[in-house]
Amino acid sequence: MHHQLTGLTNKNTLEVAAYRESTGKPMWLRYVLVPGWTDQPEYLEEWGQYFANYKTVERIEIIPFHPLGSQKWELLKMNYLLKDTPAPTAESKAEAFTVFSKYFKNVILK
Repeated sequence: MHHQLTGLTNKNTLEVAAYRESTGKPMWLRYVLVPGWTDQPEYLEEWGQYFANYKTVERIEIIPFHPLGSQKWELLKMNYLLKDTPAPTAESKAEAFTVFSKYFKNVILK
């Protein structure tokens, strides 16, 4: 899903997180909740399980998608894959919060 949306793999992102974990320094992780892309329960569970054993994660922030930046894409004459994507529902935000709360102590819904 990451590759479909960004055109890139998440390999570098995961390597940076692993490096940060290896340093022992605290970190916050952010999860952008995009309807139809990152809001499926299986992806939430997989992400939570992946980072659950990290000792340095102090906080998880769930960032709900919003379409406010779509005009930038139009000005750049670029195809915006999320053009017709709505903001997450209250139910999907609550579900993400519930899933991540199983794995982490400090989950914040922005």
